[in-house]
Amino acid sequence: MRARWLALVGLGACGGSIEGQWVGKLACGGFPWDVTLQLDKGEDKDFVGDGTQERSFTNLDGLTTEIVITFAADLSQEKPSGEQVLRGDWTCVDEVTSEIFAPGAEPEVLTAGCTPGRFANYVQTWDGEDAITVEGSDGCSGELSRR
Repeated sequence: MRARWLALVGLGACGGSIEGQWVGKLACGGFPWDVTLQLDKGEDKDFVGDGTQERSFTNLDGLTTEIVITFAADLSQEKPSGEQVLRGDWTCVDEVTSEIFAPGAEPEVLTAGCTPGRFANYVQTWDGEDAITVEGSDGCSGELSRR
């Protein structure tokens, strides 16, 4: 009986927080971005972590452009579990745009540094289980799934 109770408590704890690794896609201006986010338990209902938003594309001349945005996340749950809007934000740490002129060549950094207002007014909604929906005032939106 006690083992069954402990198993149920353990299962309930898995879905009770946003702690963990999240992966997904955001569409920004019609372009897809790969997103990864690692959230760790902070104090009380707070979760802190970091992530990346990445995109690469090849133009008609064969040049590949890569954009990698590194960000910090500081999110809080309003309730201990269940569907809810997550308070907090993402903060740009670095943004690097580089071009690769030939396969196997070293990338050439074109720009570095965060775009002003990157991630301003993003809203994150958690389904209470394994999906976080992201809506940004800059037109970015998408979903992250727990890995």
